[in-house]
Amino acid sequence: MRNTIFKITSLVITASVLSSCDVLKDLEYKVTPDPLEMHGDSVRVKIDVKVPEKGIKKKVVAEITPTLGNITLESIKVAGEKIQIGEKTIAYKAGGKVTYDKTYAYDPSFESTELVMTLKAYKGAIGTKEKKKETIDSKKLADGTIITPLLVQPDFRVISLTQDYVQSKSFSTSFTINFDRGRSELRPNEMKDADVVAFKEWLKTNATNSKIAIKEISINGYTCPDGVEGKNITLSDSRVSTTSKAIETLLKETNYPKLDLKLIGKTKGLGEDFAGFQAKLKESKLASDEQSMIVRIIKETSDLDSREKKIKDISKVYNEIEKDIFPKLRRAEVVITYDLVGFSDDELKSISTSNPSSLKLDELIQAATLTNDSKVKQAIYSTALNSNPDDKLVLNNLGVVLFEQAKYDEARTNFEKSSKIDNSAELKNNLGAVAGKKGEHELAKKLFDKNNLTEAKHNTGYYSIKRGKYADAVAQLKGYQSYNLALAQLLNGKSEDAIKTIDASPTKETAESYYLKAIANTRLNNDDAALTNLKNALAKNSSLKEKATKDREFLRFATNSTFTSLIK
Repeated sequence: MRNTIFKITSLVITASVLSSCDVLKDLEYKVTPDPLEMHGDSVRVKIDVKVPEKGIKKKVVAEITPTLGNITLESIKVAGEKIQIGEKTIAYKAGGKVTYDKTYAYDPSFESTELVMTLKAYKGAIGTKEKKKETIDSKKLADGTIITPLLVQPDFRVISLTQDYVQSKSFSTSFTINFDRGRSELRPNEMKDADVVAFKEWLKTNATNSKIAIKEISINGYTCPDGVEGKNITLSDSRVSTTSKAIETLLKETNYPKLDLKLIGKTKGLGEDFAGFQAKLKESKLASDEQSMIVRIIKETSDLDSREKKIKDISKVYNEIEKDIFPKLRRAEVVITYDLVGFSDDELKSISTSNPSSLKLDELIQAATLTNDSKVKQAIYSTALNSNPDDKLVLNNLGVVLFEQAKYDEARTNFEKSSKIDNSAELKNNLGAVAGKKGEHELAKKLFDKNNLTEAKHNTGYYSIKRGKYADAVAQLKGYQSYNLALAQLLNGKSEDAIKTIDASPTKETAESYYLKAIANTRLNNDDAALTNLKNALAKNSSLKEKATKDREFLRFATNSTFTSLIK
């Protein structure tokens, strides 16, 4: 393979090969494109051959055999009008054209070489009795080969699953204060009931807890349906007022920080708790028909004495109702809503490294999002996995961390475990990314197929570039400002877009990005910019000098002193 760079004066070269004999003369050759280009996995060789008037004798056959790199390509035969053999017969007086158009699998020897043609002329039919008239020396027709598509990078993207992390979470606690029949005064022993004592302990425990913030205290007062409805509304209001004062007393006794009493805002006397009564009645031992009768009597009879007599007439358990049901309805219900403020980001970062096992699952997952250190992330997710071995998010995200460390087998193990729990589009993409990195391209394409996630489309773009489907690749890769998108744009004829994409990408200062910008500027005839970017590329990766020396993209810089000094 030759490493010399040849100067060309235009993108399309026309060559004339003259035979010294009188049977074949002045054939013209035009190769498109020149230099040749690789797309997909192949190189198209298209040679237009023009035979001038009286350019080929009537009984002559011209055999054209191109050679590219180490490969001798197929021959074509152009015949005079009395031979009727080969790809095309050319009339002697009129002349004519024939096109050599064949595609060959790319061979590495095609990169830095020349398309050379050997021409042989025969008088008479080609066969056992053919007569060799003349072999014309080999001639260069074009340069080969631009292989810029091979610059595509296996840039497969994986997806981390996310949670809706709420730093402050709302909780509630409650207690009930009961009252005597027809009364709203606080009973002497009421504050010793278990639920009230428990609330008092809650206040003591959290008096100095800065992460507890009471947001609201609601009080609803009720009476049982054994009184006059209008009076019951007033009575339930009084019970609310009594309960509110009891709460203030509890706050003082427990030294709870001063609380804005406006928080005790949702207070309401609701009168008779008839719905509660019916519910309690259903829990009793009364027959269903008796239950229905009692409910109807209470609704229809306002006089208390008459109501009591009617109920007693149909039921032998009136005293049980009075003893076990009505007292539970004479009450005020208190609900305290508060926020438990979680760890700050700084606290999570600190604890996740000093004592990660003390954090809850959602806190560990959140902590992992707060660091860019892959080793720290791996340690956090590993801790989470110890206590939550079947959590699909943890399995997947640990797989992502391992993937980013190029530990593809370990990443695949975690992705597979997660996909068994939920075979989501995200997991299919991630398994496809592993397959792509491991060279299992058919499996990767299958896993990316019909996956509408941005990452999966991006990953599919790699294969579109490999197939030479550059417009498809641009559409698929547009979700990211990436190197591969820039390459697809360049190959799709949009060099200016490619430069803009690289400049907006997170990898804009890599050697590969500078090299691609050098090619884009070369195609735009921005010579100074091309050479500046090439200089930056070689400064970051000197091994690219060999690539630049052979790269047909830079053919026209063959005699440029700046270029030659860069690649020496």
